[in-house]
Amino acid sequence: MARLLAADPDRPWSEGYALLEQFALSRPERDFALELLREKTNHWLYRCNQRCFCGDFVTVDMSPPRVAARRARVIELKQGALLDTAAGGIQLANHRQALDEIAERDGVLAAGCPVQLLLGDPAEVLRALGR
Repeated sequence: MARLLAADPDRPWSEGYALLEQFALSRPERDFALELLREKTNHWLYRCNQRCFCGDFVTVDMSPPRVAARRARVIELKQGALLDTAAGGIQLANHRQALDEIAERDGVLAAGCPVQLLLGDPAEVLRALGR
């Protein structure tokens, strides 16, 4: 990510550095992302801004050809935690804003699309996603 940010001629170094910090991946998060993308090639994975309280990742199942039929999952990874699909709390408080941004910017989701919240250990979340 650092190379991508550094290569952007329209972004000052200080802004790129701040973004790098906000979107940085820990080793377990990186491992989770790589495994998910290898196993679920029909999913698009978005990294969430860690200062916006909208989860760690958003995944969109791109299998349905119609945008209106696609669903999103907002993922909050917690090492050693059992899977919680009724998750709430501060870490996921603004998840709808992340989904709205993805819908508006990329057009891969419909506004107000169905969403499932997943909080738990990376292995548990991967199982819930059908790994």
